[in-house]
Amino acid sequence: MDKKIAIIGGSGIANLFKTESKILHVDTPFGISQPIATYSINGKDVLFTNRHALPGSKSFEHALPPHRINSRALIYGLAKLGARRIIAINSVGALKKELNIGSFAIITQFIDMTKRREYSFFDGIYRGKDEILGDSSRIVHVDMTNPFCAEINNVLLESAKEFNYEIRTGVCYVCTEGPRLETPAEIKFYRNIGADVVGMTLVPEVILAREIGLCYSSLSLITNYAAGMQERVSLEEVKEVYKKNEERIYNLIIRAIAKLGEDKKCNC
Repeated sequence: MDKKIAIIGGSGIANLFKTESKILHVDTPFGISQPIATYSINGKDVLFTNRHALPGSKSFEHALPPHRINSRALIYGLAKLGARRIIAINSVGALKKELNIGSFAIITQFIDMTKRREYSFFDGIYRGKDEILGDSSRIVHVDMTNPFCAEINNVLLESAKEFNYEIRTGVCYVCTEGPRLETPAEIKFYRNIGADVVGMTLVPEVILAREIGLCYSSLSLITNYAAGMQERVSLEEVKEVYKKNEERIYNLIIRAIAKLGEDKKCNC
C-alpha cells in the first residue's frame, strides 16, 4: 500500500513547490477531484493540491469559495492516490491579541459552526464496495476525541522551533460557513466558547480524513485579527500575508516531510 504524504494548500498558495509536475484528476464516487500534482521530495512521494482549485482543471488558483469545496472528492482522491498522511495549510483569523499576525498555529481541537456541507462518506447510500470505504452503505459515528495527528503536530512544532518561527500549539479552531466574514458579535461568542482562531475550511476535511483512517494535521497561518479587532478584514489581506510567509511555509513543509518516517507512530 502506498504511504504518500499529501499537502493541501489554501487561499494564497497556488503551487507550493513551484515546479512542473504531472497533474492528476481522480474520478471518485463523489465527483472529480481537484487537480493533484505528484512530486518526489527527499526521496518520498508527495502529493499537492489546493482545496480551492476547480475540479478537473490544471490550475491551482483560488476558484471556489469555502462553501462550494467538494471535500469528499478531495480527501477520497488523495487516499486513492496513496496518501496516508495529510498536512493541511489553513489561513486563520486570530480571536486573541496575543496571537501575532504572521505566526503559526498548530490546531488540536475544533468547533464546527458550518451548516450545509457533506460531513461523511457514509450517508446511507450504497455505492458499492471499494478499497477506500469498504461497504459504503454502512453508518459510521467516528470518534473525534483527538481529531488531529499527534505525530505530525509534533513534527511541525519541532520544525518551526528549528527555524525559530513563532508558533503556538494547543489551538482551537472554529470553522464558519462563509463565504461572508464573521460579525464582531459572532467573534465575541466564539471567543467566549473557547475558540482561539477562526477559518472556513478545516471542516469537513478533518472529519473525512479520520473516517478513513488518514493522519491529518493543520498548519495554520494567522493572517489577520478577526472582526471587531481590526478596522476591516479582506481576502486580499489574507493573500498578502500568505505571500510574505510563503518561504517560511515551504521551509516548514519540507522539513516536516524529511522528519516523517515511513511508519506511523500515532493512533489515527
